[in-house]
Amino acid sequence: MLTHYDRDHVGGLDAVVGIVDRALVGPTDGAADEHLLDDLRGGGAQVVDAHRGMADTLGDYRWDVLWPRDGARISGNEASVTVLFSGPLRMMFLGDLGERAQAAVAAANTIGPVDVVKVAHHGSADQSERFYLALHAVVGVISVGLDNGYGHPTDRLLGILGRTATRVARTDLAGLVVISGRSAAISVWTEKTVPP
Repeated sequence: MLTHYDRDHVGGLDAVVGIVDRALVGPTDGAADEHLLDDLRGGGAQVVDAHRGMADTLGDYRWDVLWPRDGARISGNEASVTVLFSGPLRMMFLGDLGERAQAAVAAANTIGPVDVVKVAHHGSADQSERFYLALHAVVGVISVGLDNGYGHPTDRLLGILGRTATRVARTDLAGLVVISGRSAAISVWTEKTVPP
């Protein structure tokens, strides 16, 4: 799945060209994005424009695309493909959605509590507290680089997660994060031990 085309989300694409047989992709924004999709097609992948209402299964999980709307004329972070996985765990993956797009996702879908949320945009300040309150996630995974120049995750985002009683797992501090189990018994394993 290519949520959108920022380098930090598609930079490793060459590693899967010729291996994947299907790719769900967000709206493109120009020739460079289209070239990436041509590379996937050239490697034998079926490229599918992801949009709200699409659903399928993957192992024990059902996945539903909640965003973007079909035919929406948006791109970049605001068009990040947003997916809800339902199964042993209920998990929401937000790509790099900002506050305005999070509000639009909430307006277009019935948003309820989840076990895990992949926090949007590496923990930027551009977040909707109302949206995270509706998600009421048990665990929030922040995929973010150590000593990044953006100040991510921001105090604002960490405050939001604190107010929703969401346990934070940050890749900048913990390295690899693996989540398993079921809603009643979620297990979080991290590559590094993070001091309390």
